[in-house]
Amino acid sequence: MKCAGAAIALFAFAACAHYQPRPVSAAANAAALVTRGVDSPAVRELIAQQHPETAWPPPRWTPEMLTLAAIALHPDLDVARAEWNTARAALRTAAERPNPSATAGVEHKATGGNGDPWVTTLSLDIPFETAGKRGARVAQAKALTAAAAADVDQAVWNVRTRAANAAVDLATSQKLAELRRGEVALREEIVAMIEKRLAAGEAAQPDVTRVRADDRSSRLLLREEEGRAAEREAALAASIGVARASLPPLDLSLPEPRAIADIDRLRTLALTARPDVLAALARYDAAEQALRLEIKRQYPDVHLAPGIGWDQGAFRWAISASAELPVFNRHEGPIAEAEAKRATAAAQLLQLQAKILGDLDTALANEASARARLDEAERIVSSKNALVTSMRKQFEAGEIDRLTLRNQEVEAALAEIDRWAAWFDLHRARVAVESAVEQPI
Repeated sequence: MKCAGAAIALFAFAACAHYQPRPVSAAANAAALVTRGVDSPAVRELIAQQHPETAWPPPRWTPEMLTLAAIALHPDLDVARAEWNTARAALRTAAERPNPSATAGVEHKATGGNGDPWVTTLSLDIPFETAGKRGARVAQAKALTAAAAADVDQAVWNVRTRAANAAVDLATSQKLAELRRGEVALREEIVAMIEKRLAAGEAAQPDVTRVRADDRSSRLLLREEEGRAAEREAALAASIGVARASLPPLDLSLPEPRAIADIDRLRTLALTARPDVLAALARYDAAEQALRLEIKRQYPDVHLAPGIGWDQGAFRWAISASAELPVFNRHEGPIAEAEAKRATAAAQLLQLQAKILGDLDTALANEASARARLDEAERIVSSKNALVTSMRKQFEAGEIDRLTLRNQEVEAALAEIDRWAAWFDLHRARVAVESAVEQPI
């Protein structure tokens, strides 16, 4: 008996896991965040997978490279992956069978000096799950693991969208600031010309006041755009998961956005293949399996209890069985809760798909509107540039003065600013469409 008990205890504790402390430090995390850059091994590996022909490190980082860096570095993805690993661990828990329990006892009997007064017993409680509860529990855990895996994909798209929008915003401010500098230079020249004419008595004071006001306004717009560029540079760094000082040299040139074709296919992809839709489907499946499990729990588990003992010099054995008696309830409450949760999961899936449909239709309408604005802006620029070309010929021929030419060049510069603003608006609209579909277009 003693040897058997020792063997059971040794077996029970031999394979135990051991606690390993892993402390975290806010100061260490802060130092790592401030100093890390996009040249980390994880970023290099991801870029090598997607673009094996790219030299390392890239001399200038494109929006696509920055997006890959965000996928490799952003803490949101670390959280999503950790939650996926938690779900995978829960799957192992769900697959475990219940352990038996052992009970040992010692009893002393007053025998009046006749026989051994000690009674020792050892009994086991062996549970047997019935009605396939373990299979339903495992199926539920598998569905939740699939949902967590889809959440990782969804986190990738969220990070990708933020990085893409941040890159477009920064490219917008950098380009518009460059164009505003050209406008300011033209207006400075105009102010100088008008002031000379005022000194020569060929212009009135209101003319000087007007051009000076226009010059101040253009300078203010330039400062605002430069300020936005600094803010958007910081936002781009945050969307990647690095400090602003760690941003590499950038090449934010954007390709010509082509017209969107096969909208019906995009709509189908958005409503059926987005990661959050797949996650919602998996959570509905988990709710379905949870209901299945609760229905199976109507049938009680059986506990088999064999035992042996030594009673006053005599060996004895016994066996018994036990089960819960469904007298006061038949598990109706948990079943009703599981049914309600399944209905909720179905409603949440439909709610999500309705939102996706609305977001996609809105994004497609904005993209079409942005494309139309860009087309109109390009026509205006073409007209303004043609007029500037004509007036330069007139200036060279002595038919108009320099001030008239510069005023027309300012008009052309403003039209060019509007065109580039429309160009970047179209790119933002394209990012919104990709975000609604969560598929590359």
